[in-house]
Amino acid sequence: MKTRKLMIFSTAFATAMFAMPALPDTVKPFQVGFGGFGVNVENGDSDNKFRGPGVNFQAALADSGRSQLALRVNYAQLEHEDFSSLSNDTGEALLLWGSNLNRTGFKWYVGGGVFQDRVQLEGFERSRNVSGGQLTGGLGYNWSNVGLDVWVSGRERSAYDTGAFRPDSVTAGGVTLGFRF
Repeated sequence: MKTRKLMIFSTAFATAMFAMPALPDTVKPFQVGFGGFGVNVENGDSDNKFRGPGVNFQAALADSGRSQLALRVNYAQLEHEDFSSLSNDTGEALLLWGSNLNRTGFKWYVGGGVFQDRVQLEGFERSRNVSGGQLTGGLGYNWSNVGLDVWVSGRERSAYDTGAFRPDSVTAGGVTLGFRF
């Protein structure tokens, strides 16, 4: 139910943003985005894929004219693709370096940061917390009031190692549409 409400809100938000009149091209250092997120924990034949809605906030911290430094925070509530009773609340904090992070036009970025996952099986009080480092890269486009982002991150796989389960790779990513201000 939460997923459906967030998707309806995101669609209404995106429609409203595209309907806003265009303003002169100015530097807009902040962006709040809504969209779809995912985490894949791959281990040979058994892959654990989590998908769901999420939000993010980005703030450009420094601008050299040709490139910018930004801080991004992501949060998503994910469900396992095959077992809906298994959830994963994930959060990320990233430092990004790239081009056009606070201006209109095509943008690209690379960066690194940390993540924290809280994996829980419905009906059980105990959860498993997983945290570690990650590297990320992304592309997107900024219009006057709206920004589109697509990114993928490689996560520290040893953080997911339980002894019995040793993943080959862990990736995360998302697609968001955000309001720039």
